[in-house]
Amino acid sequence: TCPWGFEAGILICIVLNFFLKLAACTIQQKVIGERLGGLKSVRATVRVHQPLIRAIEKILQRPGLSFGKCMILCGGPDWPTSVMAGILRLSLLQCLLGTCPVLINLVPLTLSGSFYLRRDESEVWKRAGNFMFILSI
Repeated sequence: TCPWGFEAGILICIVLNFFLKLAACTIQQKVIGERLGGLKSVRATVRVHQPLIRAIEKILQRPGLSFGKCMILCGGPDWPTSVMAGILRLSLLQCLLGTCPVLINLVPLTLSGSFYLRRDESEVWKRAGNFMFILSI
């Protein structure tokens, strides 16, 4: 349990989850994609020759921050997408901004786990956890 209370614990979890997501994207893009993207083994793992990854590449290369680019950064295969962004030398700031809508999924999912922890206290917590889980899908 959180020493500052249940609500503070939820907020800490949301912030931590979001920070970890952005940190993972940063490391995958800058360290793996930009620095190691020339290696055949990295390119093979990303599957740069596959039609799905080629389509992702075309969308990511478009200038600006579009709806499609945000959807790929938030819902695409995480590791290949971030590494591909590094291989393409895309702006880290733009990619991180495009990843921010992940909060739409992250918040209800974190809330569902938090509410499930209290499911034995009341039926309300169980139902709230189920509802938040459905929202996160």
